[in-house]
Amino acid sequence: QDMEVMQEQYIVDVIAAMSGKFMPQRETPKGSKKKNNNEQDMEVMLRPAKSAWYVMAQSPAFDPLILCLIFVSSICLAFENPYTDYDSKLSIWFQTVDAAAVFVFTGEMIVKMRAYGLMKPPSNLPDVAPNPYFKDAWNWIDCLCVVTSIIDWVTALVA
Repeated sequence: QDMEVMQEQYIVDVIAAMSGKFMPQRETPKGSKKKNNNEQDMEVMLRPAKSAWYVMAQSPAFDPLILCLIFVSSICLAFENPYTDYDSKLSIWFQTVDAAAVFVFTGEMIVKMRAYGLMKPPSNLPDVAPNPYFKDAWNWIDCLCVVTSIIDWVTALVA
C-alpha cells in the first residue's frame, strides 16, 4: 500500500513538474504559528514546483537502474580481453555496452547536477534533498569516471 501511495505521488510530482504547476504547501512544523488560508494560498502560488530533474533523480527506479548498469558494465569489463580480435562479435558487443554505459552515466551525472545544483542547491528543493552534486565525494568519483570514459571513447573514435 505504501508503494502505491509513493507511485501515485511520484506521478503527481512528474505531471506537476512537467506542466510547470505549483506544488501544494508542506505541513506546518509543530510549534510554529499556523497561517490562515490566504497566506497559505499566496505561499503556494509563489513557491516554484520541484523541477523535472529533481523528480527524475528521486524516482524509485533511478538508483537501481544505475546500479544494475554498473554491475553489467563491471561484468563486461571482467570478461574483456586485450587479446580478443577487435572486430570479433564479442569485442563489438563489449564496445556497444561500454558506449551505452558511458551515455547513461553521462545522463545520470547531468540529471543529478541539474536536480541538486553544482555547489549550491536550487531554491525550490525540499529541506530533505541531498547535498549539491560537488559536495558529495561519491559524485566527484562518478564525474571523474564519466569524464575519463568520454575521453577514452572520443580518442577511440578519432584513432
